[in-house]
Amino acid sequence: MILWLASYPRSGNTMLRTMLHHVFGCKTYSKYWRDQVPGKTGAMPLPARWPEPYEQFFKARETYLVKTHDGPEDGGKAIYVVRNGLAAIRSYKHYLRDFGNREYSLEQIILGEARFGSWGQHLDIWNPLERPETLVLKYEDLVVHPDEQLQRVSKFTGLTQQAKWVNNFDELHAAHSQMYRQGPKAPPEEGFTEEQQQLFWALHSDWMAAFRYPQPSFAGQRALRTALANRLDSLGAVKKAKQRGSKLGSITRALTQRIRKTAKPHASSA
Repeated sequence: MILWLASYPRSGNTMLRTMLHHVFGCKTYSKYWRDQVPGKTGAMPLPARWPEPYEQFFKARETYLVKTHDGPEDGGKAIYVVRNGLAAIRSYKHYLRDFGNREYSLEQIILGEARFGSWGQHLDIWNPLERPETLVLKYEDLVVHPDEQLQRVSKFTGLTQQAKWVNNFDELHAAHSQMYRQGPKAPPEEGFTEEQQQLFWALHSDWMAAFRYPQPSFAGQRALRTALANRLDSLGAVKKAKQRGSKLGSITRALTQRIRKTAKPHASSA
């Protein structure tokens, strides 16, 4: 069987895999070929490129722990790691630049133009607070209250703790500063302009509220209209609609779905 280790990029998936390795002695896999280098995370190389190993893993009696940033592939058990969306988006921007040689603006990532869509869309797809057989972990809790969260992992998975967790972020940062950048040290909104924050909150405030992240007073539809108008202007929506209609159409559909969802409250995280 597969136990999915799911998250939006840069939300703590690597940290979780490291904890599973050091505390429970687990080996983990990743769907993505770029992640196939074993190391402190206990990562194991896939026998072939995904999705070829899926059937083997899914039908096996033993449990395979598999990292994913994609949507669910089945209804199997999953651990979903969520991080403050502002912090995840900022970190994802740097990751795309440093490891993918792709320069995205914060607006583009907020809107979901990078791979894996937007932060809120990812949560929409997984809906982890209501999905059966899903354990939700907040990155911030893993950092501040690791023992409590590891007990929840043990209860959910049936794994037995073999060692105590010691956070060695400073050591990892010194050795791999691009991969392990700031951790929880920087304020989530650091590096965002007020307009960028307004765009983020207008699109993703529903999930931020569901996970009880502090909300500013300026989130609102006026900010959304202004930020979207500026973004669409920069894409040349009117002038280049024919040439870029496909891309604009997909972005518009995704944004419309997000706007509708912000009006519907989610069940709050405990």
